[in-house]
Amino acid sequence: MDMGNGATYFSMGQNDHSAFVPKGIDTALFKNAESLLIYLVNYILALPLFILLTSSKLFKWQLFERLVLFSETHRYKRNLKNAKFIAPIDLAGLTATIDDHREALLFIGSPNDVLSRKILPALAAIGKLNTVTIDYFDASQASNEQYQTILSKLNLYTLPSQLPVLVEIHHDGSISPIEFNHLAEVVRLWAEGTGR
Repeated sequence: MDMGNGATYFSMGQNDHSAFVPKGIDTALFKNAESLLIYLVNYILALPLFILLTSSKLFKWQLFERLVLFSETHRYKRNLKNAKFIAPIDLAGLTATIDDHREALLFIGSPNDVLSRKILPALAAIGKLNTVTIDYFDASQASNEQYQTILSKLNLYTLPSQLPVLVEIHHDGSISPIEFNHLAEVVRLWAEGTGR
């Protein structure tokens, strides 16, 4: 060690005099840099987590579910818009179809319903394959009372208010519920029978 007036150095190795490190560099500078780095990493990680927790609390701790539902609803509406053989109808059109006994395949679904979102792509593909137009009513656009009225007009009293609903409306006013596992077969027979 040098006891003179110059800078104080210590040797890293006993016989290696080429690597000298200034004395005290591992004390103040490194400890402050280490703390600064830890605080910076904590800030980078903690700020987004804090924002996520705050926004989750605003949505009653259902933020993730709402984001997934928003994404699925958007995809459902896009698929509905791109489906050429699914024709959306409003409440007045649905009521007129039922009351006037117009022949129709009617699908009642909702973008908020998981099963409706799963069935829509298959329904659109089957309609395209058989060139059959399927009327679609969005149940989320109707109140619960209006939806119960629609179910009663379709003679679906035993059916729960759950979605989706798929029925055939015949020219004589009879209504036949369609099971989703026989969907392709029913649409094919419908296409042959109606000549659509």
